[in-house]
Amino acid sequence: MCRFFSFVMNDEGKIFYFNREQRLSFKEDNPNEYGMDSHASICSFYKLNEDEVNKYEYLKELEVDYKVFDLNEEKQKTMDSFIEGLDLKKLVVDSYSAFEYCDNVKDDPKIRKLITESYPAYLYCRWVKDRPSMRKLITDSNDAYLYCRWVKDDPKIRKLINNSNDAYLYCRWVKDDPKIRKLITNSDSAYLYCCDVKDIPEICKLITDSDYAYLYCRWVKDDPKIRKLITDSNDAYKYCRDIKDRKKVRKYITDKELLEELKYL
Repeated sequence: MCRFFSFVMNDEGKIFYFNREQRLSFKEDNPNEYGMDSHASICSFYKLNEDEVNKYEYLKELEVDYKVFDLNEEKQKTMDSFIEGLDLKKLVVDSYSAFEYCDNVKDDPKIRKLITESYPAYLYCRWVKDRPSMRKLITDSNDAYLYCRWVKDDPKIRKLINNSNDAYLYCRWVKDDPKIRKLITNSDSAYLYCCDVKDIPEICKLITDSDYAYLYCRWVKDDPKIRKLITDSNDAYKYCRDIKDRKKVRKYITDKELLEELKYL
C-alpha cells in the first residue's frame, strides 16, 4: 500500500510526485481518481512506465518501495537535495495524510485540524492520542467498533455501531452486549455469532440463507430447523458430503456429477 509521502525517480535521475497545488486540485476535481500518494497514479499522470522507476516513501526516513536501478553519485546528490528541501507540512492536504504526519513526524495542532474524516480520526485516537476533539469525528459504524475494541469501550462511541457485521464483531471481541446483539440482522453475522460467541435461538433464527445454514449445521449444530433451509444444490452436496447423507437434503442436489461423487464417499 502506498503511503504519504510517495514519489518516484526515473533512470535519468528526475523525481516525480504530486505537489501541494496538484493535491488540492485533486480534492476538488479528480475524474481519473489519482491517488495523491499512489506510485501508479504518479506514473500514470507523468506518463512513466511503472516498471522502470524506483518507488519511494518518505516520512521519518527514506524507504525504498520498489527498486529498478541503484543510485550513482549524481542521482544520490539529487535525492539528498530533494529530501533536504522537502516541506512535508505543505503536502498534507487530506485527512489520512494528516494522521500519518501526526503519527510519524509530529503531532502538530495545525496539521491535526486537517483530520476531518471518521477513519483517520479513529486511527489518530488509537496511535497518537485519544483526544475528545478527534473522538467526536468518529461517525462510521466500523470505526466505532474499532475504537471500542482497540482504544476504549466508550458508550458514546458504542452507540454509533449500527451495522450487523460490526455488531457481531463487537459482541465477539469486546463484550456480548444485548443492546448491540439486537443489531445483528443478517444471515452471515448471525451464523458467525452462533459459531464464535454463543448459539442462542434469537440469533439462530436470523439464519435464512442456504450457504450459512450449511455452515451452521457443519460447525455449530446439525439442527433440523436450520437444515431445512439448505436448498442450494452445492450446499446440499456439501452437507451430504461433510455431515450426513440425508435424503431430505440430497433431493436438492441437481448436479448429476455431484450425485455421482456422493456414491464414492
